[in-house]
This record gives sequence, structure tokens and C-alpha cells, in this order.
Amino acid sequence: YSVSLYYEDPEKGWLRATPAVLVDDKLNVGEEKEIEFKWLAPDRGHYQLFASVDDDGTMLPVLRNQINEIDEQNNTGVIEVDVFGLPKGSVAPVENKLEISQITLVREEEPVVPIFFFAPGDDRVDERFHHLQSVLGKRFRENPDIEIDLYGFYDPESDGVTPTLGDRLGENRAKAVRSVFMRFEQIAATRIHIKDPMSYDASRPRAGLPEEHQPEDVPRSMAENRRVQMVTRVKGFEDWKPVIYFDKGSDRVDDASLNELKARASDIRAVMERNPEVIFQMEGFCTEAEATSQSKWVNLSFDRAFRVKQKMGEILGEDFVQKFGRRLFIKGNTDEYADRGRVDIKIDGEGLIYRPLEGRMAAKGYELNQEQANFVHITSDVEAGVDTYTVSIVDAEGNPFRVLAAGHGSVPEGAPWDWKDEDGNLINPSEEYYCKLEIRDKLGQTFTTMSEPINVQVTKRQQQLETLVIVEFSFDEKISESGFLESRVEYVARRFIEKALEPKIRLTAVVSGHTDVIGMAHRNRELSIARARKEEENLRRYLIYLLGLGDNAELNAWLRSHNTTLTSQGYSDSEPYVITKWVDDRLVEEEIGDNNLPEGRTINRRVVIDFLMEKEGVPAEEVPPQSSID
Repeated sequence: YSVSLYYEDPEKGWLRATPAVLVDDKLNVGEEKEIEFKWLAPDRGHYQLFASVDDDGTMLPVLRNQINEIDEQNNTGVIEVDVFGLPKGSVAPVENKLEISQITLVREEEPVVPIFFFAPGDDRVDERFHHLQSVLGKRFRENPDIEIDLYGFYDPESDGVTPTLGDRLGENRAKAVRSVFMRFEQIAATRIHIKDPMSYDASRPRAGLPEEHQPEDVPRSMAENRRVQMVTRVKGFEDWKPVIYFDKGSDRVDDASLNELKARASDIRAVMERNPEVIFQMEGFCTEAEATSQSKWVNLSFDRAFRVKQKMGEILGEDFVQKFGRRLFIKGNTDEYADRGRVDIKIDGEGLIYRPLEGRMAAKGYELNQEQANFVHITSDVEAGVDTYTVSIVDAEGNPFRVLAAGHGSVPEGAPWDWKDEDGNLINPSEEYYCKLEIRDKLGQTFTTMSEPINVQVTKRQQQLETLVIVEFSFDEKISESGFLESRVEYVARRFIEKALEPKIRLTAVVSGHTDVIGMAHRNRELSIARARKEEENLRRYLIYLLGLGDNAELNAWLRSHNTTLTSQGYSDSEPYVITKWVDDRLVEEEIGDNNLPEGRTINRRVVIDFLMEKEGVPAEEVPPQSSID
């Protein structure tokens, strides 16, 4: 039998809404059957829809039956529906361009220190670590294949415990950190592993032994020992560490040595696609006999890693390398010799716990009059009634900059805007923004529209100050705390090149080495200089590689031709790390490198690159004189 669906059109008469549905199954007395029709209304309006069983809809409004029944009229049901049009609207600012004469833009990356520190004898997580917990929790949710091991530590002196009780205290501290992630960030316990204190030395000092410090530094060093540290692992790659060996003095890759990589190619692609913080790391080494000079040591170890990276297109696919190339990191190791020239390969998830937070550009040194305030005009036509609406300013990638209006019910006809976000920060002159209108009606239908681009034009002078974190160091060492940060120099080099290629008056880049306050002044000064010089050398090597140049002489010529200088400087402990940002309509400088806190001192043991770019403004448009003659 057939089931029809139809309605009466005021002008066209009776019409089938859809072709009749043919049902092959029998329907016994007392049984029910559900049939689904897909119907698209030809226009908005009020409709009465009829459904008739045992009718093929070919003789409407007369029913065409095949089964003889006593009552043919009780086979029809009816439903009334109202059809509304989609929401409509528009959004447009009065002014799409703001002109200011001069501005200074400041942006600093914020280091992430993945360590929880504790008060003496305590295993409770202090509330000052809520921000760290939130940052890492979000990254955990976005990277399902990364797990962490938690190592709890104690300080024998300040915690006042025996080794047995100290091991228990360290373990309880690790359990407290895991509990925080499980309770507040909904991270599964199976992804967070508490390491047995019998498998490591839970009293191992982080910042040297007390007898190595001046008296005033002893409490500081003890505070760094009371901690929980994290180590990441990538599920399925915990013990996967292939090695590519090289002939003496050579950087040629033997294809046979790549078989282990080829065997895991599909797994590598899958884990990197699922986990944005996973990187593929290649670290080159050479022997002492091969390192006949410092430059030979640097070049050969680096070139070996580079040659392996070149093979990744053949192994993982050129499309994959093009998409994820910036997560394929290479590094030349110049800290230790190897028994044989090689490249160590690792799938690494350290970015989850070490990748710095990218700060927002903070604007200062500009004047904005009340007369320059903007107004956003809004129109809307929502037949089914408004459920919710939002009027916002977004950047070119759709990220929200400021919400101007939001709510339920009627959409306003306009909203004022002062060119700033909620905290009082001006939109970035280097980017384009848009007004965005979003409407959801009471039927669940949605509508979104955007305005023409909005931007700020600087007419005279623009300065940009930006700081990127290159590396954080272990106490009193030139060795990085993180292999991820050490490999991140390639990312910094790419950003350097992008800035050098921008139109500008000049670009000054300084690789800056810093220490915390622990230790002798002369030692900290020497250490900061050594750290800065080492990272400048690394950066120069990456720049030469990325630009396809031969040596430092060619790099220096390239820098001069692009009005760019690159130097290094050691600052000892004189400049604790400060970030600039707008908060509640005030430009504030927050000292995150607080030397009174162990995490602040960790932040200060750093090398950063400071960029100062000076740009000429774009002259304001001149309006031609208007004739007074009609």
C-alpha cells in the first residue's frame, strides 16, 4: 500500500508535498508504523498537511485506494505548520578606518613553567597555580594522545622529613596535582601517571645544594626543591626512538636506514593530525674526530638533521610536510660528542607543557579623541522571533575581539564602539577586523553576516616591540630545560625572517640572556652572556639554512640589505621578565618573573629575542578642495 502527503495551495489547488511512499510490510490490527517524509516548503506561510494511508496521491483530493474498506475516510491525518523565512540582517560601522598619527605596539610571549611548587611540609596545590592548571588542562583536551608522568619531590631540610616520609610527601604532592586536573579540568586519570618515588631520587635538588649558595639564597633554593614536575609521553611512541647513522664526515642519508620511519609513517601522520602539540624532532650529532673546528661541529650536526628532514616528503607525503612542516623540528647538537655520526628521531609532546603563551599586541603612545568614537548600524528581519543575537568585532580569522551587544529578544538598531576591546586595548594596525552579526531565531534557524574590513591607519610613525621566548635554562647551566624549546629556534628564525621582510625603516633584534637572583653577581653576568651568545649562534645557523645562504658573512650582508641588525646581550639578573597588557582600561606591566617565587626565578633563567621595528606611517588622504560653484 502507499501513503501520500499533500496540501491545498490557494492558487494551484491540491498538490503532492512529496511522492507517495510505498510500504511493503503488512500492518496488522493494533500495529503502528512510522513513515518519514522530507518536504521543503515552496514559500513561507501557513500550511495544512494531509497524510493518507492507502493512497498514491494521483487523484487529489480524491483518494485512490487499492484496499477495500468499510470506511475510507478514517485513513487520513492532518497537521498544521507555519513556515517562516530565514533570519536576515546587516551590520556596518559608520567608519571603517581610524587614523592616528603615531603608536607603539608591544607584545611579549609568556613562558609556561610546568612545575607546581609547595609550601614547607604541605601537599596542597596553591591557588596561584590555577592559571597554569587552566592552560595545561585546555591543551590536554586538545591533544588526546599525550599523557604525562608526575614526579613529586621534597626538600629534606625545609620539609623536615626523613627519606621515607619525604618519598611519601613527594608522592602525595603528585597525587594532589593529578587530582586538580581530574576535578577541575576533567582529564582522565588514565592519562596522568604518578611515578613511584622508588624509581627516582625524590630529594634531588633543582637549584643546587644549600652549601653551594650564599646564606640569603638558601631558602630560595629550598623552595625550588618542593615541587611536582611533569614529563610528557606520546601514546604509541613512548619507546620509539629510531637512529639514522652516517659515514664519517658525511651528511648523506642511506635510504635503507629509513625503513623504521617508513614502517610507522601512517602512525606518525595520524598522531600529528590528532594532536596539535606533537612535534617530530630530528637532532644531529657528530664525533669528536669530525668536529675539527667549532663551525665544522655546528655545520655537520645541523646538516645531518636537515638531510633527514628532506627525506620526510618521501616518507610522510609532500602534502603532509607542506601542512605540518613547521612541526618538523631539526637541531644540531653542539653540547656533546657522539661515538658515531647520527641523527636521533623522536615524536615529542613537550609543546603541551612548554609552549609559551602568545601575548596579545598591546597599543600605547597614541591619542584617540571622543569625536573619533565609532557607531555600528544594525538591521534585522526575523519572522520567527529572535532567540539570541550577538554583535561583535572579530579579526580576520574570526577570533572575537570584542562583544558589542548580545542577548535575547529584539536586536538593537546600533551599538557604540570606541575601537577597543573590553580591557581598553586598541585594535592592531597590522591586522584587519570586521563587525559580525549572529542571529538565532526561535525555530533554531541561524544567520551570520560580516561588515566590510575595519582597520587603523598610522599616518606618521609606528613602533613595534615584540619578545619571543627562545629557551629556559636549568639552574646555573647553559643547558635548556626543554628539548622542545631548544628546537623552537627554527620557529623564532622564521618569525625573524618575516619581520625582516616587512616594509620598515629599521629592525633591531637582540638575543637577550638573563638569570635569576640566586648566585654571585659576576657568575650571573658571565652566564647570561654565554647563554645569549650560544642562542645567537643557533639562530644565525637557522637563518642561514632557511635563507639558503652560505655563511655568516652572507647573512650579515642580507641583514644590512634589509635594514636589520642582530646582536646578543647579557643582562644578568637586572631585568626580571615583565609583560605589558591592558586590564580594565589600564595599561599595566605585570612582573611574571618575580624573584620571590620559585616559578618566577625559573622564568627569569631565560633567553629571549627582543624585536624593535620602526615603520613610517601612511600619509593621511588629502581631500581635494570642493568647488562652491554649482
